[in-house]
Amino acid sequence: MYIAGRQSPTAESCIKAFPVTAMLDRLRNKEIYPVVLLAVSGALRRGENLGTTWDVFDPKSKSLRINQAYYVVDGMANFDLVKNDCRENVVYLTDFVISELKRTRREQMKAKLQLGTAWQENNLIFCWADGSPWNPSTVTRSSQALKRDGLSDHPAARAP
Repeated sequence: MYIAGRQSPTAESCIKAFPVTAMLDRLRNKEIYPVVLLAVSGALRRGENLGTTWDVFDPKSKSLRINQAYYVVDGMANFDLVKNDCRENVVYLTDFVISELKRTRREQMKAKLQLGTAWQENNLIFCWADGSPWNPSTVTRSSQALKRDGLSDHPAARAP
């Protein structure tokens, strides 16, 4: 995998160093699964992951532009441009990750239809069932649960 503007360990070295597949298998039916999958496959930071919107996902070019991060400070939600030396990061995705993101999108569209005007439109890839943004501490707590399960000895488990 190539990430423009960022050095990243090769997928092969990550898999040899840590049982990524086992971690993802354990998370498969959990709400956090797509967040961790994208974090592991794209070497994304937590805020980058949570700030990613559908308009930067391009399944035809198998890419995702990372141009903003989402964070909460003193209870206030913020979106900010990603700070880096490049104009923006581009993450190239595998077919499997693309299919999982498409599945996530379908689930969101179903929820949006069911909720109608109660849906909170943020265009976020990762959001609650009502469209509202996740609090980054939710991802942190999930990562801590992975640690308790012995699944965070590798940076991939801390990536969200």
